[in-house]
Amino acid sequence: MSKPQQSSRLAGLDVLRLLAVVGVVMAHFFWSKNWVNENLGANPTEVFGDVTQIAAYGFLGVHLFFIISGTVISRSAIGRTSREFVIARFLRLMPALLIAVLISAALLVANGELNFWKAIRSIPTNLVLMPSLADTGWLNPVFWTLLIEASFYAIVALIVLIFGASRIVLWRFAWIWLGLTVVLSRVDDSTLQTIALSTWAPFFIIGILIATADSRSDQFLASLGMLAASLLAVESTVETMNPEGRSVNVIFLCVFAMTIVVALLVWVKKLSDLKSKKLAFIGTMTYSLYLFHVIPGRMIAESLLSQGWKTMDTYLVSWLITIVLSYLVTKFAEPIIRRWFASALKSE
Repeated sequence: MSKPQQSSRLAGLDVLRLLAVVGVVMAHFFWSKNWVNENLGANPTEVFGDVTQIAAYGFLGVHLFFIISGTVISRSAIGRTSREFVIARFLRLMPALLIAVLISAALLVANGELNFWKAIRSIPTNLVLMPSLADTGWLNPVFWTLLIEASFYAIVALIVLIFGASRIVLWRFAWIWLGLTVVLSRVDDSTLQTIALSTWAPFFIIGILIATADSRSDQFLASLGMLAASLLAVESTVETMNPEGRSVNVIFLCVFAMTIVVALLVWVKKLSDLKSKKLAFIGTMTYSLYLFHVIPGRMIAESLLSQGWKTMDTYLVSWLITIVLSYLVTKFAEPIIRRWFASALKSE
């Protein structure tokens, strides 16, 4: 198996992963109006005050994940065959997803929110990230983002299969994808927009440009492309987000700040040279934290709140259980399942 040329982890990106998942958790616990109303009997601002104004932008953690993914996936693809790339992505995505799907199905059945046979049908469709196959719906509301992520993997795998996995190939692809996204943003064709991931493409493009800019001149050109992609990213975000309590100006600043920070962490040698095994583990664990913070995270909170627990005590217990579960899955369960999958794929 050929060795990828740029696979080493960057400590700075692991810190950003943690900030991203914290933002998403804040949005789901402090800003989600329907959930807070249902479980706390009041609007989020009445319960949490100014914290709600910060949590309102926590959803941008998903967008930050996509920028990081564009960077990391591009770096990891270089030097690999298409098959090696697909297997590596499968082994990273599937073990924790398998556990999350099974936990979500079991808890929804136990909680009376899903009947047993529908849960059985939902497990395979959620594992392949296509719940529409059997009209089962998502078992966990965060799973839809994995479909976007997997679609990006598929696009990169196709490019690698046809043109190879060199830096220059991915660099040129980023510019072509950017141009296509600009065109599709002005065309009313939902099918083409879906195929090209037009809504989310700007975030991945930013990441690819950051990862493949190999010189000062490349970085200057990449900055221009990132500017254009950031403007598209802001536009698509504003079009798709719930506008309540959110400012377009803040969205604009956040997207540009995320772009600049990721670029600096990759391009500035002193920052890109920073390594940390502890941060690498935490960065890896953020995937499980993201998968588990709603189910079982919010389900635990719902149960405790219904028993009269105080809000912050409930949240702290819910988060603690989610962190412990995520640690156990990342430390012990994922490696075992990954070895099983790797062994099965190798035998083929």
